[in-house]
Amino acid sequence: MPTHLLASIPLEQIYGEPYATMPIGNGPFKAVKFVDGQYMELAANDDFYLGRPHIDSLIARFGDPDTLAAALESKEIDNTIVSAGPAYDRLTGISDFVGNPVKSSLPIGFATNCERFPAEAATLNKAMMHAIDVPTLNEQLYSNTLSPSNYLFEHVVGLETPPDGFPTYDYDPEKAKALLAEINWDSSKTLEWIMWSPSTPTTDAMLAMLEQGGIKAKYKTIDVAAVIDELYRKGSHDIVHANFQGSQDMEFNWVNIKCGASYDNGGFNYARYCNEEVDKNWQAALDTTDAVERKALFDQVSLLMGETPPQGTLWRSAVTYVWNKRVQGAYPFQYMLPVRPAWERVWLQS
Repeated sequence: MPTHLLASIPLEQIYGEPYATMPIGNGPFKAVKFVDGQYMELAANDDFYLGRPHIDSLIARFGDPDTLAAALESKEIDNTIVSAGPAYDRLTGISDFVGNPVKSSLPIGFATNCERFPAEAATLNKAMMHAIDVPTLNEQLYSNTLSPSNYLFEHVVGLETPPDGFPTYDYDPEKAKALLAEINWDSSKTLEWIMWSPSTPTTDAMLAMLEQGGIKAKYKTIDVAAVIDELYRKGSHDIVHANFQGSQDMEFNWVNIKCGASYDNGGFNYARYCNEEVDKNWQAALDTTDAVERKALFDQVSLLMGETPPQGTLWRSAVTYVWNKRVQGAYPFQYMLPVRPAWERVWLQS
């Protein structure tokens, strides 16, 4: 597009009408109609560079998860995302439907606030990885769609496998207690677990698991609008269950871990983690143009973080799609490239 046309759209209007609801793109489908809160209709792009799609139109319906799940079951729609657990299990148990759990790249786990616990944070993170019974959570609450992992870089191409010597953590509350005993942890202390949504069966189960592993905690629930101030700026928490970056860009991933990477200077280091040796090796890995040297340096980063983990990494979750089996070619797909179905190749089985 000519630069003078780009400049003719004021920045503050990019997310307004008509650009947000009727965008002009070069993909396999073109926007045709948008009805706020109800649906968006797209038509096949005859000029798509990979060829005209096999289906004439797509209609994306909007609604709450329960309404969309009911619409899928009644075959009003062909696909939706549902929560792992009862809804996913029920729908995928119907012969007309198939589940497609798409693995997320986000490493999820507990992180201890290193500013509040500079000497204990690493051990607390290790203990929490032993305290959480991931296999049971996976089976009972996540339809076996979690991918257990204690390794931060599993999603990064070229770094998928941790280096030799990287520690792993299985469910063992006695090992958690033993780690805490090494730092003379006060078992009567109650940690503040910050969260910005209501508790769930998963969080309630993990709260009980932490206590069985020797870590008492209580919820500190804040408004979602206060996350930036409370989590990132003030650090008004002891622990948080959240994700670190899932990017392929290791420079971008660094902003979660780099010393001093606060929100106001472009960082997301809510754990207040700082390891100068990690930063030294990370910078050297970014600077080198030699692929073998880069891999060796990031392996050293992983080993250093294995000794003092910034996060008690537990799993990668999945986006749990359910499809009507009449749709062909849209699944399965995963979080590695490509990150979307090739819609121009999707077709409907009569």
